[in-house]
Amino acid sequence: MTDAAGAGVAKATFVVAGKPSAGALALGPDAITTLVMRMEPEGWAGIAPGRYRIVAKLELADGKGWRGTAEAEPVEVAVVEAPPDPKGEALGRRQLMRVNDALLAADLPRAEAAMRDMISADLKRPEGFVAMALIAEAKGQFGLAVTAIDLAIARAAGGDPKAKVPATDAKTAPVEYYDLRRRFAEQAGE
Repeated sequence: MTDAAGAGVAKATFVVAGKPSAGALALGPDAITTLVMRMEPEGWAGIAPGRYRIVAKLELADGKGWRGTAEAEPVEVAVVEAPPDPKGEALGRRQLMRVNDALLAADLPRAEAAMRDMISADLKRPEGFVAMALIAEAKGQFGLAVTAIDLAIARAAGGDPKAKVPATDAKTAPVEYYDLRRRFAEQAGE
């Protein structure tokens, strides 16, 4: 992890999100392997606000097969001070990040609790329904995921959430909601 000037800031420790299916990470020849990692919340403690660059590095020094070092493409991140009392969209984004973090940590009860808090706090905001869709996907309930993301799109676009056809105003509903809808619909076999 380096700062904007390229100075080394910290060796951040990340953990694998989820569990590789075979219990170990398998790197096949001529194959692309995707690994999702997350930093535990304690890992961010003490990192000052600013822009950072994170590069994941895999080093295999022993074992069978390939040995060497591989580096991922760098990822730029901005660490910012949390607003003291977020409202509306800022609060929704923060809560949605909490849901995503819980899902990456395979902590479904924490994700569901955050989703319920979001929906009960403001039923008109779309983020609670995005959270509901992500949780439904994690449970394999792809039809429910499609329905929930349709509700999120309708709310974000200012449409009628009870309408049978979701709002299609991509100028007001975030594009990533439509990407999620396509992913859920494919999983649901639509």
